[in-house]
Amino acid sequence: MNTLSQYDPRLRGDNSVKTARFGDLFAMPTSDYDGTDSEAAGKVRKGVNILVIDGMGGGIGKSVIEHLKNALADVKIMAVGTNSIATSAMLKSGADWGATGENAVVFNCAKADYIIGVIGIIVANSMHGEISPRMAAAIADSNAHKILIPNDRCNVSVLGVAEKPVQSYISEIAQIITRGIDK
Repeated sequence: MNTLSQYDPRLRGDNSVKTARFGDLFAMPTSDYDGTDSEAAGKVRKGVNILVIDGMGGGIGKSVIEHLKNALADVKIMAVGTNSIATSAMLKSGADWGATGENAVVFNCAKADYIIGVIGIIVANSMHGEISPRMAAAIADSNAHKILIPNDRCNVSVLGVAEKPVQSYISEIAQIITRGIDK
């Protein structure tokens, strides 16, 4: 005889089993940005939290992460790609965490001390449409210090910026972060 009471102890009158609330069923351990479990995620932060955002193939983000991992100690680097290929490339280069897509950008902008990417990450529909208006707004509105790399493929020109190879801009990023930490 298969009845519901066979599967649900509450229907059998078994009071020794506690009933879970809806929220308990889906509760998951929270995790700080630094990877340690905590009851209040985000309250305890170790080091500096750097968010690297990239799209397309993730090549610039990959180079940024490799450079920062070699130049700075005690930093946590979150790689967020606008697509899975970009995220994968950045994770392979040494990022501590990775996520993909619009919500990942919006969510992680609030946790970052620094946001790094090409200048197009603050322009809606740039990078061939990979940056949504919501992503651009979240990045621009974030309290994090933004370090933007000039890139002519984003259809944005900044006057007064010297044209030089992307790698030379990437080499300056660690200096900017170090100056900000020392303040």
